[in-house]
Amino acid sequence: MHPGLLVFGGFLLGTAGVKAVCSRPAHRAYVRGTVCALQAKDYVSRVVDEAKAQCDDIMAEAQYIKTVEAAERDAEEVVIGETVVAEGANGDVTVAEETVVEEKA
Repeated sequence: MHPGLLVFGGFLLGTAGVKAVCSRPAHRAYVRGTVCALQAKDYVSRVVDEAKAQCDDIMAEAQYIKTVEAAERDAEEVVIGETVVAEGANGDVTVAEETVVEEKA
């Protein structure tokens, strides 16, 4: 095949391709494709928002349970600090701090 015919055929194909791309039916097809893409984007955004909301609920519930369990642990062990003051026979004053741990049964 002659190289000039290939160049001429490529030119015709390119010109016809540009006309086809710029035609009214092609334009409508592009618009419909874009509409479908936007609908898919909205759907994915809604699904992601729902997943984020569920994750936030799970985190809030986990933090609440953690707080309740920590409060229960603190209620089981109560630390009471006492200060004992003793006066010796020679008039010296001794101060001692004693920490008592009481465990609830």
